[in-house]
Amino acid sequence: MSNARNPKKQPWKFTGETPPGDHPEVTQHMAESAVNKLAETLRELVVMVEVHKDMAPITADLVLTLCRTTMDDVLVWIRGWAK
Repeated sequence: MSNARNPKKQPWKFTGETPPGDHPEVTQHMAESAVNKLAETLRELVVMVEVHKDMAPITADLVLTLCRTTMDDVLVWIRGWAK
């Protein structure tokens, strides 16, 4: 697999503000874990689509649409922490 298709894992680092009453380290751990686990799952789904797209092209497109939608939501969520 080429490097463009398999970029090195770049975990997201929490840099937002901790909500009032929340423990800063727990907030960081939970936020980073959620984003990084979702990103890993999305990568696995893309690999699955690449393997099976010839046998189910319509479903492959639908799964990729779901991945894009989910990633867009994750990015909005991440940006919300920066405010």
